[in-house]
Amino acid sequence: MKKVLPSIWEVRPSVRLEGEVGLFASCNLTAGTLLIRGDEFDETWVTWNKLNIGTDQPRIKGLIEKWCYFDDDGVWLPRDFKTLPVYYHINHSCEPNIGHTQADDWVALRDISSNEELFMDFRLTCLAPWYRMECFCGTPTCAGTIRGDAWMERSFAMEKLNSFPPYARAKVVAYHGLDT
Repeated sequence: MKKVLPSIWEVRPSVRLEGEVGLFASCNLTAGTLLIRGDEFDETWVTWNKLNIGTDQPRIKGLIEKWCYFDDDGVWLPRDFKTLPVYYHINHSCEPNIGHTQADDWVALRDISSNEELFMDFRLTCLAPWYRMECFCGTPTCAGTIRGDAWMERSFAMEKLNSFPPYARAKVVAYHGLDT
């Protein structure tokens, strides 16, 4: 008989974003706790040319901008927008408590208390220079606007280099001509 492990997270109304939901820790998590392995993601990379979204399809573009990782070349698409995995409900913070490893695993960046909302830094995953989203995180280091070109600033790229997921880190390294 397969052992069923207790869930470490649950979806509830966000504490920072009125009218939105977020993902919350359902138990105490220590720094470094593995939340999801990179090989568990059920997404496919699709180039914008292959996707062929025209300006007459704002609903599709809106879904992508709200739910997906993307850059100027393409987008990571879920298998089905109607049955999104629970981790799609993680919201943004300029001071995230979860992040990526270079194996593309998601881990707790610090100790996280039970009932605490989980946050990622979307500036590390949305690398399209044209992308802009107002930030409501309210942290002391809040950028005010989540910009898809933040990675192009060398100081930001160097500070966050080991926090980018692998696909984004490769783009940042190439753009800045870094040796890794």
